[in-house]
Amino acid sequence: MAELSYVVGLDLGTTACKVMLFDMAGKAKAFARREYPLYAPSSEISEQDAQDWWNCICSGMREVLKKSGVGSGKVAGVSISGQFPSFVYVDKSGRPAGRVMTYQDARANEQANFIVREVGAERLVELIGLPPSFFPTLPVAKILWLRDHHPSVYKLVSKFMGAKDFINYRLTGSFKTDFIEAWWTGLARVRDYSWSDELLEILGIQPDRLCEIVKPQDVVGCLTKEAAKATGLKEDTPVICGTADGMCNALGSGTIREGVVADSAGGTEIIATAMSRKMPSSMGESTFCWPHLIPDLWIVYTSTATSGSSLRWFKDQLAFEEREAAERKGISPYELLDAKAEQIEAGAGKLIFLPYMAGEYTPFFDLKARGVFFGLSLDKRGEHLARSILEGVAFSLRHTLEALEDLGVRIDEVRTSGGGSRSRLWNRIKADVTGKPVSVLDVSETGCLGAALLAAIGVGLFHDVESASKAMVRVKETLEPDESKFEFYSKLFKIYTELYERLRAPFSELASI
Repeated sequence: MAELSYVVGLDLGTTACKVMLFDMAGKAKAFARREYPLYAPSSEISEQDAQDWWNCICSGMREVLKKSGVGSGKVAGVSISGQFPSFVYVDKSGRPAGRVMTYQDARANEQANFIVREVGAERLVELIGLPPSFFPTLPVAKILWLRDHHPSVYKLVSKFMGAKDFINYRLTGSFKTDFIEAWWTGLARVRDYSWSDELLEILGIQPDRLCEIVKPQDVVGCLTKEAAKATGLKEDTPVICGTADGMCNALGSGTIREGVVADSAGGTEIIATAMSRKMPSSMGESTFCWPHLIPDLWIVYTSTATSGSSLRWFKDQLAFEEREAAERKGISPYELLDAKAEQIEAGAGKLIFLPYMAGEYTPFFDLKARGVFFGLSLDKRGEHLARSILEGVAFSLRHTLEALEDLGVRIDEVRTSGGGSRSRLWNRIKADVTGKPVSVLDVSETGCLGAALLAAIGVGLFHDVESASKAMVRVKETLEPDESKFEFYSKLFKIYTELYERLRAPFSELASI
């Protein structure tokens, strides 16, 4: 195995897939990104085409192998980090029988209510450990929706699975899933993570339509001849199961001990950390706990509804000048927005932004909440708004971290990754707002790196998560908080938190009109 010194980490996201090739020191040898469409004809429907995923992954894989110059024979294994909980269903030939219903799809509200009535809310929590409010978006409700609305298609379905499980099937011909993905179907027993016979019987779902549950670091099969031809990898290359993107982000950030918090700053802010104390499986509506891959540790996981998507909205809708200038210069418009925001003093001239552009998940669950600029005045320019968005997202992060600390989570360091981490200004603001050291990782695509870690463990290049993490995860820079700015931001943060409390009722009233 010594000569097989590279692994591939795939990240199957909501808007794009990313493919990265790593050596055993965690150095990225090549990177490829491919976008695919999201079909959202209404506020409740969110679909993708699984064939788009496959085409993009194959294309990205071939690009990575070409860029790196690493021969396919030197790739020891492949693993995947996947969006979850998305719902894929295939026929007996393994072809998708319809479009994927993504985790954002909420059409199955009637079926979710049926599940709660049939099983009972308390019994459902006892069995599954997920709050009933989540069930409209879970695969279990979508299975029933498919049966109710498209019975002829339902009869043709051979297997139900998650996003990464479909890609693993296309690579190997094997139908397997990991325990985290299984739990988030709404059909696996809490803490046991095996399929719930009781729930399957009540709902009339055949267990043979579900995938076999394995560990994220288990080999699920080897590349078929067809998959090898499509991807450019060598036939019989081992494929390791992988897991949900939140878990891979945590692994790729080095959360192998208490005190380290992973902050994946993408469209949303995904926040995860390790704890030695077992917490309830769900705390409130949007904070969850599941076993770490390290014995005697647990992952505490949560997310906000919008983060980078708030800045993207500003860039797309209001930053016309910056977009045009960036196109002329051949750079990202975010670079120009950063440069202008940096010229504005801390506090953005006492302009406060509430980043609830799609509601909020944590530290409160309110899908009716909406974005707000508070403190607008005639002297404010676009750069004030841009800075207030950066600060508002940082306030949201602080709000969430304080909620986690109230649960007993220890926070010594925040490790930021994802697209947002490329902004040094934003990282600095997060440190000053939260009062916590913010570390920037050498590899910002922690989903890919986390998947690569699992691949390396699965094929025996490392014995366990700890040894793989110590070898492959590196901090590039740590920004210490400025105490005087933290004190100033704390005054604004107090107003920030009060604003939501005062606006909660009007948000609800606005949504009902």
